[in-house]
Amino acid sequence: MSDSKELELREKELALKEKELGLFKEKELALKEKELGLRENGSKGSPKLKRTFIVLLILLLLAAVGLLGADKLGFLDTDKLKQLAFWETDNSKELELKEKELALREKELALKKKSSDPDPKKSGKTSPPFEGTIFIDKEIITSSDPTVFTDVVYSDLSMRNMFDRRVDSWIDVRAYIFSAQYNDGSTIEVRVNEEFGSIAAAEKDARFYAEKIGQLPAVLRQDIKTITIHKGKELFGGGNDDILIHTGQTAEYTKDGILEETLVHEACHTSLDARHSTSSGWIASQAADGNFISKYARDNSKREDIAESFLLFLAVKYKSDKISQKLLDTINNTIPNRIKYFNSQKFDMDPVK
Repeated sequence: MSDSKELELREKELALKEKELGLFKEKELALKEKELGLRENGSKGSPKLKRTFIVLLILLLLAAVGLLGADKLGFLDTDKLKQLAFWETDNSKELELKEKELALREKELALKKKSSDPDPKKSGKTSPPFEGTIFIDKEIITSSDPTVFTDVVYSDLSMRNMFDRRVDSWIDVRAYIFSAQYNDGSTIEVRVNEEFGSIAAAEKDARFYAEKIGQLPAVLRQDIKTITIHKGKELFGGGNDDILIHTGQTAEYTKDGILEETLVHEACHTSLDARHSTSSGWIASQAADGNFISKYARDNSKREDIAESFLLFLAVKYKSDKISQKLLDTINNTIPNRIKYFNSQKFDMDPVK
């Protein structure tokens, strides 16, 4: 369900609760009015009765001494005494009817509230089929896939401002600088932390990762200006025109068979997020699908949905022979509109075929 529909249901629920609270307060007020009315009737009746008895006593005394005929006392019949004494002030029947009316209104309100509650089976909130997409299949991109990488050329040892997850901050550090070259004419600066100790050691890693980046579709390399390489076992990262590498983590990704899939994911952050994550077409496709391909995408819909979905678009469009039919069906059934969105962009996917 879309955010707007959830908000609308929430507002309706709050309105119904306010009405319900109002009815309870009205009922409580009516009961208090009943109690107060009965008390007032008693308090107002007592002085009038006293005055009536005093007048009656005076009249009787006057009659007794012959000053006033007894026929003058005829107005003191029972009905008129009742009027004076407010004996007919009991409105309990009226209040009882009002209470019944309130009870009926409460039942009606409860029925309306129940009808407004969404049926979870019809709400469209289906759980995503995966936790995260880089772990789904190890064969989407492999080390044997083609690359457009040609060479790395050493430049110098220079200061660079680079992000380092080990300190979770941007730091100024001396780095070995290389130019990675690709057969489509593009180049990427590779910055290898001085901690690697020598040009030769730095070049080994620069060449390895530059070649891996060359396996990515051209659309994912379009905004990569730098590759940053540190030691340490920290997660890779993408964004800021950069791909962040911590070489200690590479062994884990390689063991799990997801090194290339991870680089696809991170390159999406670098080259696709800023261009597509807030576009009307992408947002419409998210709404039309009504679900996410992974829980990671769902829980970080603005930041991770493109990266989580693009890898599987690549699998469906270009690597369908490498994935199972079950996985293919799951992807197509879960995010068909996102797949259509990516396909409509006519991305340059070279060297992925």
